[in-house]
Amino acid sequence: MASQTSSPSQRELINWCKGESLDLKHALLLHGVPEGVSREDIEETAGTIKALGKVRVRGKMFHPQQQSVMVLCECREEIDPSKIPPEIMPISEGSGWKTVYYTEPQLDNFEEKLLTFLQSEGRTLDDLPGLCSLTKEGNSNPEDIIRAVGDVMSRTNKQHDSHPYRRLRTFSGVSPTPTGEETLDNWLEQATFLVEEGECSDKEKRRRILESLKGPAFEIIQAVRLTQPDASPSEYIKAIESIFGTVESPEELYLSFRALHQQSGERLSEFLRRVEKSLVKVVQGGGLPVSAANSARLEQLLRGSTSELMLLQLKIRERSSDPPTFLNLLREVMEEEVRQLAKQSHLSHMRPQRVRTVQAEKEKELESVSRSELQAQIRELRAQLEQRSNLQPQPISDESFTGLKEKQKQKNESQSELQSLRKQVKALENKMSVMAVKYTSDPPREHTPQPHRYKAAPVHKPAHSKVFPPRQDKDEFFCYRCGENGHIATRCTAPENLQKVIRKLIRLVRVSPLPNKENPNPAAEEQHVARTNKVEVPEPNTDLPEGLVGPSFIHTIKVNDVVCNALIDSGSNVTIIFESWYNEHLPDVPIKPLSGLGLWGLSDTEFPYKGYVVVEMEFTEEITGVSGRVEVLALICPEPRNQQQTPVLVGTNTSLFRRLWELVKTKGDENIVHSMRIQSVYAPVKAQEQFAKDEVLGQIKWKGPGLLSIAPGVKYYATCKVERHSAPSKDLVLIDAPTEQLLPAGLLVQPGVLSDASIDNNSFTVLIQNESKRATSIPVGTIVAEMYAVDTVTSVRLSDLPAETLDPSLFNFGDSHIPEEWKSRFQQKLAERRNVFSLHEWDVGRAKGVEHHIRLHDPRPFRERSRRIAPADIDDVRRHIQQLLATGIITESRSPYASPIVVVRKKNGKIRICIDYRTLNNRTTPDQYTMPRIDDALDSLSGSQWFSVLDLRSGYYQIEMAPEDKEKTAFICPLGFYQFERMPQGITGAPATFQRLMEKAVGDMHLLEALVYLDDIIIFSKTLEEHEQRLLKVLDRLEEVGLKVSIDKCQFCQPEVKYVGHI
Repeated sequence: MASQTSSPSQRELINWCKGESLDLKHALLLHGVPEGVSREDIEETAGTIKALGKVRVRGKMFHPQQQSVMVLCECREEIDPSKIPPEIMPISEGSGWKTVYYTEPQLDNFEEKLLTFLQSEGRTLDDLPGLCSLTKEGNSNPEDIIRAVGDVMSRTNKQHDSHPYRRLRTFSGVSPTPTGEETLDNWLEQATFLVEEGECSDKEKRRRILESLKGPAFEIIQAVRLTQPDASPSEYIKAIESIFGTVESPEELYLSFRALHQQSGERLSEFLRRVEKSLVKVVQGGGLPVSAANSARLEQLLRGSTSELMLLQLKIRERSSDPPTFLNLLREVMEEEVRQLAKQSHLSHMRPQRVRTVQAEKEKELESVSRSELQAQIRELRAQLEQRSNLQPQPISDESFTGLKEKQKQKNESQSELQSLRKQVKALENKMSVMAVKYTSDPPREHTPQPHRYKAAPVHKPAHSKVFPPRQDKDEFFCYRCGENGHIATRCTAPENLQKVIRKLIRLVRVSPLPNKENPNPAAEEQHVARTNKVEVPEPNTDLPEGLVGPSFIHTIKVNDVVCNALIDSGSNVTIIFESWYNEHLPDVPIKPLSGLGLWGLSDTEFPYKGYVVVEMEFTEEITGVSGRVEVLALICPEPRNQQQTPVLVGTNTSLFRRLWELVKTKGDENIVHSMRIQSVYAPVKAQEQFAKDEVLGQIKWKGPGLLSIAPGVKYYATCKVERHSAPSKDLVLIDAPTEQLLPAGLLVQPGVLSDASIDNNSFTVLIQNESKRATSIPVGTIVAEMYAVDTVTSVRLSDLPAETLDPSLFNFGDSHIPEEWKSRFQQKLAERRNVFSLHEWDVGRAKGVEHHIRLHDPRPFRERSRRIAPADIDDVRRHIQQLLATGIITESRSPYASPIVVVRKKNGKIRICIDYRTLNNRTTPDQYTMPRIDDALDSLSGSQWFSVLDLRSGYYQIEMAPEDKEKTAFICPLGFYQFERMPQGITGAPATFQRLMEKAVGDMHLLEALVYLDDIIIFSKTLEEHEQRLLKVLDRLEEVGLKVSIDKCQFCQPEVKYVGHI
């Protein structure tokens, strides 16, 4: 369609000509002119149309939608529309420039205009009566027709500039999404809404979609329009989605949905909206039915959310049976967030000093309310559980122990409600203990993942004290702002840590508030309890994977002939008998007083005990393989409240485990003790190694004057005095940091070895470095170093060792018709040159006096992407890299350069790792060393009768890389990041470096007695005597340079050989 008929361009031309006072009949407007085109080029291009005459540029204007320049030109001749083409091709390369010129408006008849209007709206004349509400009986006078047309226009009016519509955001398909453009998912949602809900015609929908696209996305729709001119807007959207979208299976969409978690700083409502967006994709993709959407949404919100306190307040977990819809759930979450925000805002306004007391009281009220609400559910369930406690069986006896499992399987239906209550209590306690906090503790303790741990450590306490009292100081309360102990929120200056506060509140709920007559402080006792984890093993018909649940370490033993259950725990240093079981079964055994022992479990305070007893324990053959008694010292400790605890815990104190070891060692099989984990603890019982203590010859002390203060990061030469423990000698001594009286943290002493006789006792200098971040001082008389005797080791010279020779049978002469005496002679002399032959793949030499350098003309670092390795090759690649590391050919790297690897299989099935050094080679200045021509080299072989071929073992790996260039050889793979210590294959200049080395090693023999082409050497001669002399001479020269040849690839004394592809 001719561009001059475009009414907007006509208006632009008319308005511009009025501003420039230009006659419309001599004005020409050019569209699509690039920005960089000069006035002269524009005038020359427009002048190619002879009907315009001379053309002069009057003005330029940038068109934002077309991203090009509009140019207004004045023509000498009056414009004749019949002689003006719709486009002008520029002189330089590029697309054509559209022409716009003024044309007189033509008045068409009304019917033609009406048909054109209805056609643009997708209507016909048959639709006119329905749009105008006319009937055949209606009047057809001019007034009615005008009124009807106005009605049509009001109903079908397009949204022009006077009636703006919301345009689709721009989408180009470029990744990553440029600033100002829309992502694919958001654009698809908007475009789909336009197609499904828009009231405009399909033509208008296609236009709106087209005007929102650019770049690659626009090119895709152009291709669709070319092949399918009548494509619908929905087909446009499907084409964009198929090209730029990712094809994910329903399983992948579901896994992505299940992997969602609330991020740090993300509100719960934001996380819920993100969950809903992913859930919609899953449902649309067929990964989940619509009926299960509400349940899946609620379940994922519980799994992925970290806002535990808000979930508790909204009672989300209790609504799993009747999950709410997305809108209802989002409304509740947002209302709760607004409520908490208002609450925090209210508290923040009450921060001033004058109302701090009131604020503290409100925080205490909030604390009591939150604790009471969370504890109410547990107390209610516990009350129901205690009412049914009569149904619980009594403690099992020795006779009924063997039938315990059968009785448990025969539980009747009357106990089902009791079990249900137990599970509810357990579930609620687990929910509140998900984010339990470990309080900090002053005494050191060792954390282990075992279910029950007690560590004994000596402490200083009065002799009359038997039970450690719980602390009643600042640890009783904590801050509701930062979560730390010892202060309240109104006096807090630390940053807010809401997660820590929530975890501590939940932990407080776990402490039972019920009083106890024997112990007035039950909360303190609960803090001293270390629980025993239990695993409920289901019935055998359940489908649990084999090996998931291990054997129980709770066994039946006898304590003073009383049968009981005991937990065998090699992680506990002491044996414990709980007080209730002791009072019932061992009242006659006296408790001996004990003090000075601190008992630590999983809590932050000491575990109380009343003393210890001496008892005899008997273990069955099921545990140790033989039956026997051992004498045990056991602590008597209070039993944890509200816990199902085994009455005896067997620890690793010496009187038990050492006797068990000796008992099993003498009467049973040592392998049996593996079931009790004794061997890993008491292996030193079998064999103990003793090492001689280093002899200290003297101490070096700071002699002053005054304190020695060393600034952070500073090295200081301190003048000290030496206090000897023995007379000086002529031997060597080691100066090193003291081992007993350690220096302050961060101070390091430079060790050294020197003659004892050269040490000045009154003025000896020691180098001390302060590696800490603060100044450190040491007083006068501080021991800064010690003197130790040194053992001198004399190495044996290689020349004193007998020369190692090879087996002569390793040298194979193949089908050569060399006489036997000559063959034996060659084998004997070759076997004497052990150091020049490589016997296995990784026995590579090291060339002397040569390094490979990489000279870059573009030193900027680069990093290539790591390429995928086939799963079948991963083990072979890992093994190959480990061998390269062990041989010292490569090492781990931190280089700014990185090149990828390519794995290639050899003919023998082994792999070869090739590095793609194309980027590095493009930046490398090449070495112009000339490689020999094969044809010229082979001409020197004419007339020879005997040939030997030597092949170097991994020739490139025998040349070292220059230290400054090693990082440039770095390569990356899924198994790590490494760089070469030796010269790798594939880099520019490597063949030149290797050829230069080989020609230098052979020297004057090259081309006269031997030929060298990279790692292949051929020795030629006319007689065997001459051949022997030349072959041994080449081998000796290779040995001098440090090179090695592959013994399994060499050919000796052959009448004909294959050399670099020639025979």
